Amino acid sequence: MKQRKTISIWLLLCAFMVLCMIMLGGYTRLSEAGLSIVEWKPFTGIFPPNNEKEWIEAFNSYSQFPEYKEKNFDITLSQFKNIYWTEYMHRLLGRITGIVFLLPFVYFIYKKWLTQKQILTFIFIFFLGGVQGFLGWYMVRSGLKFDPDISHYRLTIHLLMAVLIYGLIIWNFMNFCRSETNRVHHSNITVVAFITMFICILQIGLGAMVAGLNAGLIYNTFPLMDGYILPNDVATGIMNFDVLYNPSVMQFLHRIVASILLVLSVFLFIYSEVQTTMRKIIKFAIRVLCIIILIQVALGISTLVYKVPLNLAFLHQFIAIIVFTNLLFIIHHLVYEPYMIVKNNL
Repeated sequence: MKQRKTISIWLLLCAFMVLCMIMLGGYTRLSEAGLSIVEWKPFTGIFPPNNEKEWIEAFNSYSQFPEYKEKNFDITLSQFKNIYWTEYMHRLLGRITGIVFLLPFVYFIYKKWLTQKQILTFIFIFFLGGVQGFLGWYMVRSGLKFDPDISHYRLTIHLLMAVLIYGLIIWNFMNFCRSETNRVHHSNITVVAFITMFICILQIGLGAMVAGLNAGLIYNTFPLMDGYILPNDVATGIMNFDVLYNPSVMQFLHRIVASILLVLSVFLFIYSEVQTTMRKIIKFAIRVLCIIILIQVALGISTLVYKVPLNLAFLHQFIAIIVFTNLLFIIHHLVYEPYMIVKNNL
């Protein structure tokens, strides 16, 4: 029991750190600080410039690349330091998260607290973390060649990989919190919950595409898009299969999928409320899901109407991860027996 509790705390800490990574990554993107460090040094990169000479060298290196030449040619060294520290903290947190994950994991193996399946699962998660580091640099490189904007494809893959890592850690955390009993079956609502999860992940990916294409800076009206349900450029883009590079189409899809997600959450709510055998904790979690998604829709509309202010966009991304977490919680409770940390009558 003590071993499981220790591992649960470790996993919860790792999940929190990955969540912080996601949010800091979002802030880095929104503040346009992600291209300030133009080299990838997995080990020596942990040390920032520590004197004026090194800061000038870093600034001179940055000045050789498109973002400085086309956008930030007039920034001062002090302004450069601000964006540098944002990207540096993002990279540093990634390294610290890797260490926090690896060292206790090795200790748990040494103490024989983990099964072979659990060891393989955590090795896989750690491997994904390494891949994520490479993907981060692969994304940054796309903005260091000719165009000072990073690839929206690479941005989306980078975000979805972070969400996958976060989700795997949370799922395993919940595994360690539950009792060792058989699965339960809520077949109908479980299927709907999985569909809702898929739509949620799709929406997160579309959000990254919208951010990467700066699609939130056009059609800043709601519910219509400048007076149209389907503007001409959206219709033309869809007809010509110009979807993935068309910011108008991407914003339109983001709106549509948000509506689908809201409808599915309402359906889950109605279905769960009429069930007499469903545990109270699941019903409560679904109620919370509906409230959070309503808040998220309101945030999305506000972010669009006010042309993507940093604070609203940052909060919009955070709530998206909360929705994802809530869905993980609901699905896990639909699949497994009650938890050790929850009374069995819930």
